[in-house]
Amino acid sequence: METDARTWNSGNPKAVTRLIGTRECCRYLAALSLNSKGRFGNTGTVSVVRQAAKSMNSGRVEEFCQTCLATGLRLAGALAVILVPLNAVAQETDSERWEQVGDCEDLISVEMFLLEYPDSPHAEDARNCLAGVQPGDTTEEEPEYEELENRFNPGTLTGSEIRFLQTGLSLEGYYWGMLDGDWGNRSQKAIEEFARVEFNDTPRRSHSAALAYETSLLVQSGWQIRYVDEVGISLLAPGEEFERAGESRFFQNWEDPASSLRYSFARQPKARTLDFHRFAEEFSSGDYPTYEVRKPRLLVTRSVDAEGAVLYARSDLVRDAWATVMLSSDSEDANLLSTIASSIAVGTQPPLEIPETGDLAGSLRMLLAPGDFPRVENEAHQD
Repeated sequence: METDARTWNSGNPKAVTRLIGTRECCRYLAALSLNSKGRFGNTGTVSVVRQAAKSMNSGRVEEFCQTCLATGLRLAGALAVILVPLNAVAQETDSERWEQVGDCEDLISVEMFLLEYPDSPHAEDARNCLAGVQPGDTTEEEPEYEELENRFNPGTLTGSEIRFLQTGLSLEGYYWGMLDGDWGNRSQKAIEEFARVEFNDTPRRSHSAALAYETSLLVQSGWQIRYVDEVGISLLAPGEEFERAGESRFFQNWEDPASSLRYSFARQPKARTLDFHRFAEEFSSGDYPTYEVRKPRLLVTRSVDAEGAVLYARSDLVRDAWATVMLSSDSEDANLLSTIASSIAVGTQPPLEIPETGDLAGSLRMLLAPGDFPRVENEAHQD
């Protein structure tokens, strides 16, 4: 195929025509005009394809091939992959061609079928393929995208969808409560502030979809709710890249190599646990207020030093001992640390997920192209 590639790159229209034939030249031009989602990349390229097709249909072979070459498209090493043999298509009918591409697995071939046979009885089936409708499907009508401008209504969401949104609001720095799936005043105020600051608007369905998408990206990168058996606590943590960072006198230490986040876990008596929280208090520079919770079964301390670095300690009374999680990060990862802190819960917890038949998934499908819809794992995770 190297010889064929050199022939194409030579720019000689007659040589190229002899090499692949006018029909295949048109198909190749169309293929290179499509982006990875199976759609035409830009209107300028579309006009070139149409002009080339008209030239071919009128028999002006040389003009057609010149048009191909004038676009700057070159075959290079992809000739054998994109082009089918000439003798397979020389006398094809539209029905024969549709029999080859009608399974909708190759959207580029379907696009080229429409280019060659726009008036075919199979044209409607081809357009359905490109719209994501598989042959034989009984699909619902396309969603009304105007619905994204509807007022945000948390009453339509499940607890898992609410927790997904709370995670997104926390990652963006607007929510400071627990990721508990309960939509209260704190969650409502957070999304109102998010909509006001980011969109100069009141909360809409599109805003909840945007937040859910950000959370989905985090989950797709490997982050998930994980159970730490040593302390009997679940929390948000990264995936396979989560690395053990050795042990200190009282703690097992872990780190995320992609950020400044550090985790430490311990099970100690109450006296030692109180020492941990005094250490966290002393971490504060005094420039920021220290946040503290002191309850019979729960201790929390959050401090910030002069450079914005954060140290967070939480201790729960679990199985007759105090289970402590200590988190630390630099200032740039403060929102992520806060999200992890908000995810901490005693015992095992369900994973972060979007129910595919829920209202939030519907909003995402309207917001995103079908190929971009994030898939979120549905299984429990344990370390």
